[in-house]
Amino acid sequence: MRSTYYSLIAKAHRYAEEKDRFQIQQLELTCHGSNGDHLVRFDAGKLRCDCDHFQHDDICAHVLATEQLFRPFLPAGALDNPYAESGPALGNAAQ
Repeated sequence: MRSTYYSLIAKAHRYAEEKDRFQIQQLELTCHGSNGDHLVRFDAGKLRCDCDHFQHDDICAHVLATEQLFRPFLPAGALDNPYAESGPALGNAAQ
């Protein structure tokens, strides 16, 4: 391996540890839900899903899971939901 790669790899590791260096601008993913696959998108600062539940209530398990996974990289308010920013308490919402 060329010696320049070592410095690039070290820099990449340092950047990866500094989560505030990154912010997602656009994201599109498929969530394999219990009743089928659903497309979740982050664009224009908001998370959206193509499932029926999201279309009716502006919230669903697919966007909640996406927000939970990508929280360090999403801006505050990416999900219009009072529980979205609650961190670990989100897991207690069903109790």
